[in-house]
Amino acid sequence: MLKGLRGRFRCIAPDFPGFGLSGAAKGYGFSVALRMPERIRGFIIGNIWAWPLERLGQKVFSRSMGGLIGRVLAWCCNGVVVFFMSKGVATGLEKRLLNMYLSLFRKRQARAPTNIFPNQLRAARAFLAEIYKGLPILSDKPALILWGEKDFAFQTPERLRFERLFSNHVTVMLPNAGHFIQEDSPDEIVAAIRRWFFHTRAGKVNESVEKQVDDEWRNENEIGQPSNCAMVSQAGEKIQGKYLSRSGSKNRRRLVENSLC
Repeated sequence: MLKGLRGRFRCIAPDFPGFGLSGAAKGYGFSVALRMPERIRGFIIGNIWAWPLERLGQKVFSRSMGGLIGRVLAWCCNGVVVFFMSKGVATGLEKRLLNMYLSLFRKRQARAPTNIFPNQLRAARAFLAEIYKGLPILSDKPALILWGEKDFAFQTPERLRFERLFSNHVTVMLPNAGHFIQEDSPDEIVAAIRRWFFHTRAGKVNESVEKQVDDEWRNENEIGQPSNCAMVSQAGEKIQGKYLSRSGSKNRRRLVENSLC
């Protein structure tokens, strides 16, 4: 994905505390967008949530993997990471890639975050409530919602909620992607980001720009046009077997006659 975007964008891959190759600095937080909304131009949202967990299955998962079961699995066999990667990648993960993810947690003392994280899905309810309360500050920002249809964790209810929160959104469904959409559908995601960015900057659909972006993407990566995603809107207008629309404008223009991806 970085290779496909680096020619047009400044790409930063953050080293998340407890899950990267570097130690975490003191005093880090997770609310920069709410503290400095003027510095945020838009959002790309993918299979996530931003409010206290409500569904029973999510709470059970948090209590089990974030409790004694998760601690034992993490200590004995890196079980939490193995579970996440096996369930979260719908197309299957090559052994070398799985080993790359596991390599960060070879030592038992490094595995604590893999148990703490699922615990915090439920335990951080007050923090998540604060985040959700502040989202109206950001709701006028353009948003690209990328959603894996085979996610075991976050599904249609979460996607619909984000679509209601961000009225000026474009949603791209990824039929073959699970929770880790970057592993299942990287080419489709890159194509969607490029299109969305240029549409957002132009403020309207421009078919010549659309074709130029497509051509550049194919030439740079020497691949055919991705075919595994479909556009979805709040209205759910179905065109030629795919869902297409663009929200946030007076006239819901069709972006193109066929799927954007």
